[in-house]
Amino acid sequence: MVKSIVIVGGGSAGWITANILAAHFLNLPDHVPKITLIESPLIPTVGVGEATVPSIRKTLAKIGLSEVDFMASTDATFKTLIRFIDWNKGEEFDHPFDKRLRPDTDEIVETWKSGDGAVPYDKAFSVLSCLADEVRAPKAVNWPDYQSPFPYAYHLDAMLLAKRLTKIAISRGVQHVIANVTNVVHAEDGTISSVKTDRDTEHSADLFVDCTGFRAILIGEALGVPKRNWSDALLCDRAANMNVPYDVFKPTVKAYTVAIARSSGWQWDINLRSRRGLGYVYSSAFQ
Repeated sequence: MVKSIVIVGGGSAGWITANILAAHFLNLPDHVPKITLIESPLIPTVGVGEATVPSIRKTLAKIGLSEVDFMASTDATFKTLIRFIDWNKGEEFDHPFDKRLRPDTDEIVETWKSGDGAVPYDKAFSVLSCLADEVRAPKAVNWPDYQSPFPYAYHLDAMLLAKRLTKIAISRGVQHVIANVTNVVHAEDGTISSVKTDRDTEHSADLFVDCTGFRAILIGEALGVPKRNWSDALLCDRAANMNVPYDVFKPTVKAYTVAIARSSGWQWDINLRSRRGLGYVYSSAFQ
């Protein structure tokens, strides 16, 4: 039986984990383990994770965060698809969140293939492309939390999400420790028994969760699990990002992510409620 859990690392990953665990054990009053999250004061939350996929709605609902609260506290907007521009030069196409049958058994596919192609495939395939063209949201104001006949996700401020989830988790009994992990103590069988911090504290647990990102303090440094190199297939290894306030430039706020092909990678354009998030993911081998 797990009586204590230590999560190392904050940010969106750490605090989503803490809240999912806290929400799970709220329904098990006879077994509520102690949950501790250790967060470094030196490492900021990664701020480029602004676009999500529809499964986040289930996650937020499980945590128990209302959709209105979530959207207001994270500067969020809706996301229904990704619009790809210039991936074929001079063309654009959509990747909507609809789920469809296999192409060889889908009537819409067969109908489109037998036509003259005047209507682009994505427009024939999904009403979400039409909603995007008309600058429409996937749901109305008075519809229930996380419910819509259309699949959707969000654009959000990852740092604001971490802050909101921090407050919720602490209110549910998660212990928040602000410190740097300096040493990982192993048990005789090679597993982790505790972690020590620069605040002269030691935290033992039955379960440890590593949310330290690229540093991989527990799974990599302590347990020696090697990183897998995918650079031969995934060429992009750098990212530059910036936030543009709407008082500098305000477009029509889009309920989709724009992904534009560039010479050495691709650019994103994400519209939040108060600003645009722009970035360029590229390969350092070419630029």
